[in-house]
Amino acid sequence: MNRGARGCLTLLAGQGSHMAMAGGYVLAQELAKQDDHEAAFAACQNVLKPPIDKKQRDTARFAGLFVPKPESWPWLRRLAIQLIFSRPLIDLVLVSFGSKSILAGRR
Repeated sequence: MNRGARGCLTLLAGQGSHMAMAGGYVLAQELAKQDDHEAAFAACQNVLKPPIDKKQRDTARFAGLFVPKPESWPWLRRLAIQLIFSRPLIDLVLVSFGSKSILAGRR
């Protein structure tokens, strides 16, 4: 089973390279701690699953702004996207969207 694909995010979520490196880092730590590779895989999964699940949920909600629906108003969607990525709001968006590393506080 390919456990490395567990953290697969979309282009919209960003942080794909960070998640790949973080996954490798956590797996290396767990392999160093555990005698059994299956136990290390399980421990790695326990560490990474909650933040990855959150990022995937957040991305699904955020995608609603970008994916047109029959009832959507294209001009309103474009305006919302311009506002989200404007200088005054971008920092707030990044904080709420999870720009913090999943390795924060981990040694």
